[in-house]
Amino acid sequence: MTRQRRKLLGVVVHFAPMIGRFTGEELFGTAEPSLGRGRRLQAIKSIAVVVLGAFSVFQAGCVKKSLSREQASSSIQQSGEFQKPVYATVDQDGGLSGCSGKLIGDRNWQVLQAIGWIEPKERLDYTLGFGGNPGVRCEAIITDEGRKHSGAWISDTQMYKVWRIPTATRQMIAVNGIADQGGTSALVEFQYRWELSDFGSKMFQQPSQQAGQAVFQRFDDGWRIQSFGLAGLSEPQLLPVAFETNPQRPQAPQVQSAEWYIEVTPVCVACSWEDWHKDTVQALTQSGFSSRVRDIEVAV
Repeated sequence: MTRQRRKLLGVVVHFAPMIGRFTGEELFGTAEPSLGRGRRLQAIKSIAVVVLGAFSVFQAGCVKKSLSREQASSSIQQSGEFQKPVYATVDQDGGLSGCSGKLIGDRNWQVLQAIGWIEPKERLDYTLGFGGNPGVRCEAIITDEGRKHSGAWISDTQMYKVWRIPTATRQMIAVNGIADQGGTSALVEFQYRWELSDFGSKMFQQPSQQAGQAVFQRFDDGWRIQSFGLAGLSEPQLLPVAFETNPQRPQAPQVQSAEWYIEVTPVCVACSWEDWHKDTVQALTQSGFSSRVRDIEVAV
């Protein structure tokens, strides 16, 4: 006899003498002894059924369910770690090399220009110029088509002006197995694939499937994920892309020539005019300066 049955028998035995104390008339409204005894027996059976049902409900509430594959899969897919996208970091400007140089050396710009999301443009920047002539800066201008997708981009200007553009997200395939670890934790192994974004699909071939792990801990209110073992997006094969390297460069306005003067006031101790002229004036003249000498004092 199991422990649960012993407890149930104890409950029935406890109630049986109480029922036996009553006569048929007191309990069932009749003085017929045989009828009273039959109904008493039926009452005992009914009570046993009720107690057994109550005990079953109580037992079901006390026994905690193990982690199922469906529950594990749902929890993994809803977790922030699993849903976190992979981002590509894209410069918002091309620096000082001009747009052609930037496009040749930057794969992200090549793809964004090819799918029509950005338009590389060069603009004049006088803070970069010299001698009154402006320098050239290259910038990535988001197009109307690009604005349809840029809502998911993250603009980061803390150190450098960059966009973080989603490239791929994880999609669950199936839970392969669950290893119970003492009833309070469980190790879940699963398979997932990468879903490439519109940007990522123009950049990479479809990556292969990957395996992941998750450790679950059981609490009083159910199972929770404690840690993940997820691989990043491995280096997928790049797709060929056609891009233009000769964006139109703006024309700088003509700057009139200007004269620049450097006034040199020498202090020469124990030197001759010939030495100073040779070492200083001739060097400036060879660099393009015209010399006008005045108030030269030679100390000897």
